[in-house]
Amino acid sequence: MRMEQLASRLTLKRAGNLVCSVCWRRYKRSSIVHQWSRYWITTRAQSPSSRPSSSLKGPAALGTQPTTPPITKKQFPSQLELRAVQRLDVLLEDCQEFLQKEVVPTEDTILDALKTCRKLSEYFRSVKDQPALSTIKPGGEAGNLLFLDADPADTQTASSRTLTPIAVGRMASSIAEEAMDKIAETIKRIAVDKNVYITSKVLQEVVDILCLLNRPESLAYIFILYSSKPVPKPNQRPLKYTKANPDRITAAIPLKVAERALDAAIKVQNLPLCLDIIEHTVSTKAYKRAKTLRGAFLPAVAVAMTPGAAYIVASRLAEMQEAMSTSMMTVIGTAGIITYIGTTSTLGFIAVATANDQMQRVTWQAGIHLRERLVREDERAFTDKVACAWGFADPRRRGEEEGPDWEALKELCGIRGMVLDNVELMEGME
Repeated sequence: MRMEQLASRLTLKRAGNLVCSVCWRRYKRSSIVHQWSRYWITTRAQSPSSRPSSSLKGPAALGTQPTTPPITKKQFPSQLELRAVQRLDVLLEDCQEFLQKEVVPTEDTILDALKTCRKLSEYFRSVKDQPALSTIKPGGEAGNLLFLDADPADTQTASSRTLTPIAVGRMASSIAEEAMDKIAETIKRIAVDKNVYITSKVLQEVVDILCLLNRPESLAYIFILYSSKPVPKPNQRPLKYTKANPDRITAAIPLKVAERALDAAIKVQNLPLCLDIIEHTVSTKAYKRAKTLRGAFLPAVAVAMTPGAAYIVASRLAEMQEAMSTSMMTVIGTAGIITYIGTTSTLGFIAVATANDQMQRVTWQAGIHLRERLVREDERAFTDKVACAWGFADPRRRGEEEGPDWEALKELCGIRGMVLDNVELMEGME
């Protein structure tokens, strides 16, 4: 009787090895079954009578010649997972196909592939975060995206199957983890390909997906490619590439994208990755030039218009007095207005540049120019965020941190003209 029960649990066969459908372990081998997409799936069009009488027989009995033996739909933890993995395989094939061509893919083509990756990432992330498949129903948003043409009978939950909820949850988590690795690898292949031009929209989509997958390890390298990757010329055969200038203004990483990447690196507790992201985003010449251009545009326009506006106002005021000549009053009034605007603007600039209320643990060293402080404020803020994430949360214990990572962070702050935990600015040390 015990042997019959054991035999009934063995429902899969692959490469001569039996796999238990309850604990999902392979007999004669210790590894776990992977590569779900390689299994041959019996379709719903086949009636039960047309299928093989034994689940251990290969699909050759149906007149087909697949490379792997069949597996019935009941042996999967969920049809949603199966359909999602199948769509992932189709996506991988499509990406490999257009990456192998000696053509420059358009931005819309790349964005379509990335949007599909995002949908699959959201679904597998939900499975990873909540592995109990009994609570995941096809009626959800992710299920509707992946299960559009399914039968009601295919949407059985784990509670109606032979697998226990714990086994199903572990199985689904393993499938989701492997699928997320494949998606992240596909994203990196798309970004690294020499024929793919990374635009700002593509960069934002890539960063969002990798952060959603919780795999930000390649973000720093993708930022380097965004600024210095050779640009392909699409209308030439053979393809030619132009060298990109990493210091151009258009090569600056957007601030929101850099913040998203830094938050993901902090979440995985990877200090070298955090420092690399800071180095290749807010610390680059391109970012500083872009920030200077954006920040100095309105003040420059105001400075250029001030003398003319002051002269017009002074000339109008000169006509309302009789104490002196109109020309003399116009000159005096123009000089006074310009002096007043220049003085107040200078005081405001000094007040903004020397403000330190937003600083928590990382401050500027004495002697750093005010202009440099304004331009590099985002760099200091990012370093401050990293220091707060790696240090003690209790303000009373600040300064007690130790270890190689903390010493490296403190040394890096000193090299960049910053001070980590300036004693003079600590609470109670004024």
